[in-house]
Formats: sequence, structure tokens, C-alpha cells
Amino acid sequence: MDFRFDETEQKFRLEVEEFLKKELPPGWPKYKRNWPGGYGTIPEFENRDLFVESFRGRLADKGWLLMAWPKEYGGGGYSFVKQAIYYERQSYYFAPGVDTSILILGPLILRVGSEELKKEWIPKITKGNLRFWIGYSEPNAGSDLSSIRTAAVEDGDNFIINGQKIWISGAHISDYGWMAARTDPNSPPNKGITLFIVDSETEVVPKIRTGC
Repeated sequence: MDFRFDETEQKFRLEVEEFLKKELPPGWPKYKRNWPGGYGTIPEFENRDLFVESFRGRLADKGWLLMAWPKEYGGGGYSFVKQAIYYERQSYYFAPGVDTSILILGPLILRVGSEELKKEWIPKITKGNLRFWIGYSEPNAGSDLSSIRTAAVEDGDNFIINGQKIWISGAHISDYGWMAARTDPNSPPNKGITLFIVDSETEVVPKIRTGC
């Protein structure tokens, strides 16, 4: 098996390389690492920087923001190999662009979502200006999502979600949450869990504890 890029893929790699060198500010990696928060942080989770937003827009215009997504849903229609090439070069140069909506939310909706969900959310994501936070982890459930306790109870056309989430990177600059909640308490621990899109402006009613 030949693992080398073919001529078209190699040409695309050079195109990506030239684009990133041209579009990123001089000394960009250093600039990014010196962002407020310092090492170990992801700038896009700290604030909505004007350069990052405009860069995402240019990626969207080129069809690179959503590389392998189907064209009928606003994607670039590229092969997964070319998507891997772009992500590798993007990572090498610390280039901004991909986020939760592109890496997690969008692909999952495209894979298992209804046509109604696709028509409502995919066009918004393809514009590159919609942010999501992830609501998986809880005080007693880190990577083990089968242990989550947050519950969602159907109430007419709505759901009442009751619980607590932690480690929510970028929530303060995000528009919506992508939250896992238990909808069937009688199911086995690894079942009966539903993913919800929660507007960040949703009113939260805190639980007040009394006594010791």
C-alpha cells in the first residue's frame, strides 16, 4: 500500500501552506501563545477575537471551514484525505478555525439528525459565526458519561432540564450549548441519554439549599 499523497493531494497541501503563511499575522504562533491565559489555553475559548472571526470567514469562503461536509449542506465536498491534510497544516501553524460546532455538533447532526435539524442548524454552522459549548461532564461524571445525573423531563412542547455541568470551555462566548441529559431513568446507565441544543440565554433557576 502506498501512503504517499498523490499529485492532486500534494498540490492541495502546498496551496494550504501558502494560504496560511499569507493570511496569518507575522509571528502568529508566538502571538497566539501569549494570548490572555497563556500556555495551555485555546484562544478561541477565551474571547471572540476580530482576527479569528474574519479568518473563519475566509475559510468559509474557500470551502475549507467544513472541508469534507457535503456540498448540499454548505460544505466543501473535499475528500477526507484533503481534510486531514488541512487539519495537519492548520495544527502546525496554530491556525484558528475549527471548533465544537465543526468538529462535533455538525458532523453528528449530519450523521444521525433529522432533515428538520439539518435544515435548521447546518446552514447556521456553515457561516462560521456560531459557537457551541459542550455540556457533558458533571461533578460525578467526567469522561464516564454513563454516570451523568442531569435529567430532562418532558413538559408539553418543552423539556425541563435539572442538573449541573462543569468544565464548560468557552461557554461565556458561545451562543448555544450541546448538552447530554438523561431522559429515561429506567434505562441502563449507557442508554436513555439525549443530546439537547440549549440556548445560552435560557433562564436558569438555581437550586437553593437551606440548612447545613
